[in-house]
Order: sequence, then structure tokens, then C-alpha cells
Amino acid sequence: DKGSVRYDCDGLGIRLKAQDSAILADYTWRVNGTVITDSTQFLTVKGQSQNTQFVHLEAKQSATGCTARDSVKIIYAASPQVPQQLPNIGVCASDSVIFGDTLSNTTFQYLWKNNQGFSSQSMKPHYKALQTDTFHCTITSTQGCVSTTTQTLTVTQYDSIRWVTQSDTLLEVTSQQKDTLYWYHNGKLIRANKQNQLSNPDTGWYNVCTGVKKRMGQVGCIQCVEGHYVAPKLVSTHKFGLSTLRIYPNPANEVLHIEAPETTQWTITNVQGIILATGVGNLVNVSELSTGTYILNVLGKQKRVFVKL
Repeated sequence: DKGSVRYDCDGLGIRLKAQDSAILADYTWRVNGTVITDSTQFLTVKGQSQNTQFVHLEAKQSATGCTARDSVKIIYAASPQVPQQLPNIGVCASDSVIFGDTLSNTTFQYLWKNNQGFSSQSMKPHYKALQTDTFHCTITSTQGCVSTTTQTLTVTQYDSIRWVTQSDTLLEVTSQQKDTLYWYHNGKLIRANKQNQLSNPDTGWYNVCTGVKKRMGQVGCIQCVEGHYVAPKLVSTHKFGLSTLRIYPNPANEVLHIEAPETTQWTITNVQGIILATGVGNLVNVSELSTGTYILNVLGKQKRVFVKL
């Protein structure tokens, strides 16, 4: 039972070779005690799934009669069982993906590579998808048996989209692929076609998306422009009781004036309705507000949109 151990992967056979001798020698091979006829310096032994093959070698020099002996165990071992091709992965550009999702044997050694210099020894490596590519994985068992598999990554690039016109009377976008444009008003889809203009938009937030691809029956890669807010049409005055309420300047930079016959109570909110400031008086300090669009509420009844420069 002594001697080294060799693993025969999938029973394909192991070719044994006796050490070269400067003096002519006769070689006698025995497998499980049985002498192999027509023995030479080489012998191929196949592993058997149920039994260990015990191989003994005796080399006798013809001139001196000196004899050397050695032995080895041949044990059958199965290669890692993996398909030649793992399921394809389809994602959007810059998505994070995981290869080898169906792999599970943590005792194997893994080596992932592609032709772009990527390499990982993780069983399920993470990867940032930039372009379509094929990845090759070499899997080695603890007995040294090797299998290979591949996994194809298909990457859908986003369409480019940008605003061309942003005004109270016209919204216009342009996209590279001229694909279907999805227009949203306050988060609700209002139009889905290839028209890139919207005339006389209502007050509220507008978003436009394109590059919608179908993947596995689901909506896939979407590219959207930054949201744009269309403010209410401004008038010079509001009725305040029986008198006139005037708010100026608009846009404002440091101070907003409320011209009214009496002292007013006011609040400032953003377009989402979140209160940012409250006060009493006819001067409103807006110097600490960031550039943007805000709503001034007077006495909780009248509202006036202003812009901070």
C-alpha cells in the first residue's frame, strides 16, 4: 500500500514511465499483483471508479543484476461537472453582474478570464458591465482534474438624451437613437411616442426618458433627462381682500418685498411642499436659499411662485 498516489481524471488513463537508466534494464510491471506482458519502459493504466489500481514496477539491470522497485496508486477521480456554457447574462451598461451564479462547489479552484485583461479566482466574481464579452472559467478539483466553461455577457448601451428647450411654452428634448420618448408629468406617464416636443405644458415637474429596451419581458435600460419644473404663469398682482397684493422683485436675490396694506404672515416652501421658512412682515430674506424655484404663501391662502437667483 506504499507509494505515491496519482489521480486518473474520468478514467482516461495515466501514462507511467520508468526512470531512464544508463544501463540496459528489464522492466516488470504489475497491476494489482498481475504481471503485465510485453512490459516496456512505459505503461498506461486507467483508473476504475470502484477500485484502486496498485501498480508495482521492478527494473533489473541486465549487466549488474541490480534491481530497483517503485509503486504507485492509481485512483479514479471525476472532473468537475459543469456545463460547457453557463446561462447568458443580459444587463444595461455599468450594471454590476455576478458570474457563475449556478456554481456551488466551494472546494474547487476557479479562474475567470476574458480577452480584456480581467482575471478573478473567486467562484462567483463581481464585474461592472461595460461591453458585450465572453468570459472563460477554468475549474480545478482537489484531485487536480480540470473542467472549463464559458459565460456570455450581453450589454445594452443607454441612449443619450438631453434638453434642447426648457420654457413655460415649450419643452423639447433630443436623443441619439430617436427611440420612443416617455414623457412624465408629476411622475405620471402622459405620452409615449417619438415626438420630442411638448407645447404649452401645465404647471409641475416633467421628466422624459428614452432607451427603453425589452429584456426577459421586463422594461430594461432607461435613460432620463434631469427633471424640469414648469412654474405657474406669474401675474403682477393678486387680490388681497379689497386691496392689491404685490410681490417683487421676481427673480429675487437678497430680499423679497410684499406690498400689502397690512402686515402679513408668510411661509416659503419648495415645489414639493416642504416648509423652508416662516415669518411675519413685509420683507422676506431669501439670501440663504439656494438657487431654484420656491412658493411664497401669504396668510395661508394666497400663493406666489418666485425664483431665487
